[in-house]
Parts: sequence; structure tokens; C-alpha cells
Amino acid sequence: ECVTDFWKAFNSDKKEIAAQLESSSDLTVSELDSMLNDAVESCRSLQARAAQASRFLPQYDIRLAMENVSTLLKQVNEVRQKTLPKPSFTFKSRRCTASSVFDVSQEQLLQEIEADSVAENVDAVNPDRAVMDKQGQTIVVPANVVEGGDFVLARLTNCTVHICGPSTAMRFSKLENCTVVAAPVYKGSVIMEEIVGCKLHLAAQQIRIHHCHRTDMQLCVRGGPIIEDTDTTRFGPYSARLQSTYGLMDGLDYDSDEWRQVEDFKWLKKEKSPNWDVLPEAERLSPPEIPAESANTTTIWEQ
Repeated sequence: ECVTDFWKAFNSDKKEIAAQLESSSDLTVSELDSMLNDAVESCRSLQARAAQASRFLPQYDIRLAMENVSTLLKQVNEVRQKTLPKPSFTFKSRRCTASSVFDVSQEQLLQEIEADSVAENVDAVNPDRAVMDKQGQTIVVPANVVEGGDFVLARLTNCTVHICGPSTAMRFSKLENCTVVAAPVYKGSVIMEEIVGCKLHLAAQQIRIHHCHRTDMQLCVRGGPIIEDTDTTRFGPYSARLQSTYGLMDGLDYDSDEWRQVEDFKWLKKEKSPNWDVLPEAERLSPPEIPAESANTTTIWEQ
């Protein structure tokens, strides 16, 4: 099972649980009690699936999945407290409740993930595979620098970045008013956080977006982009010029509309999340050309 398949199945089950909770007002007391117990068991199944997938899921994905299960469980408890009468006296029951779903082994898993997250800190990356702490520059990263590994962009302001070769994964952190034009990520994902006022041209197996605002993304992606704590972000298709420049990559279909199948992990209602929108065709810009090596504002990285 690959990462994209995991999220498709996970999101489908998550939406089914959310839909059940939304229908709670139409149920009798006995039907509601049964539905809530079923919802807890469904959350337990989601939790177990995420734990089992830890052998191939990145740490970020495991943490995100567990956080989503926790959010669903809180909603189950809220519905139970609002709609079911509290008995005046009951014997203690061993029946599983939403507050007791997480077992010890999976609590340990979450603790290990948090401990390992230090290694994900952008300051711990290889400086030869990163562009960090730049302002007002145009930066060209040649293919021979980026190919065959991960690449990081961090703490950039008012920059234009051209990543001219396929990487195995990319991470963006703290980009403001930047344009990023990248060759496809042929193996892994793009993970981004704290992105403000940017224009991004990306192709990857999966794209996960955290704390992104006032940003336009033109994408080719195998599975729908995942957003969290994000708003005012618009999505469109990957540029035809970039398709021609970099050719086809295994697992990516430039004709696919997966770029518009956005999953907002903080929006559990059936209707579309208001936190993202489709980029109008008239505003879908061709990415900037790679500049010649001349101006002072251009940095060319050499191996």
C-alpha cells in the first residue's frame, strides 16, 4: 500500500464517520447511542490502520492521521454530551469510550514520532541540499545538485527559486512572497509549512500543506493535496511549458485533475471547504523563465 492509497482510504472512512455525526439530530436516543458506539469503533479502526502503516508512512503523515482520529473522537464526545441524557446512576462499564480509544502501544508510537521529529527540523538538513535565509534573490538550482535526494527551501522572502532537476522529496518552510518553479518530485512528497503570499509550480506524488495563506499553487499530483490550518489558497494545473520541459514522470498524469481534489483536514462537513478555491483560468500564469547567469540578483549553484 502506498502513501496515496492510504490517504484515499483514510479520508473516505473519515468522511463517513463525519457524515454519521452530522445526521445525529435525526436519530432516536437508542439509534444515537448505537451510532456513537459504532463511530468510536470506526475511529479505533482508523487509528489501527495508521499505526500499521507506520512501516511506510512518513512521520508527518502518521502524526497527521492520529491528530485526525483525535479530532473525530472529540466530536463523538461532543455529540454524546449534547444529545444523550445523562443517567442518574449507572454501574461502571468496561465498554470502550472515545476517551479511552488510544492504547498504550500507539501512545508510545506517537511519543516516538514526536521524539524523531527533531530530525525533521530544517536546520538539521545538509546545507548542500538546501536554500535558506535569502531575501530578494533569484536562485537557480541545477539538476546535478538536486537529483537523487531530498531538497529544502527555508526562510526565504521575496525570492524566485528554480529547481531544475527531479528530487526524491522536498520540504518548504517559512516562505513569504516567493515564486518556486520545480521539476517533478519523482518518488516522494512535497511538505510545506508557513507559506504566505507565494506562487508555486510543483509536481509530486503527494503534496501536504500546513499553515498556508494567500498562495496560488499550480500542481500535478497523484493524490489530492492535503491542507491543514490553511486558508485563501488557490489551486490550478501544472504548467504546460513545464510538462514539456521535464517530460513524463512515473506515477504522474499531467491530464489528471487530482490537483482540485483538495482534502482539508480541519473541515469535516460534506460541502466543500471554504479555505481553498480553484485558480481561475485567466489567472493561471506561465512560470517565469530561468534567467541567464548575469544579474547580481541571480545565484547559480554549482556542484
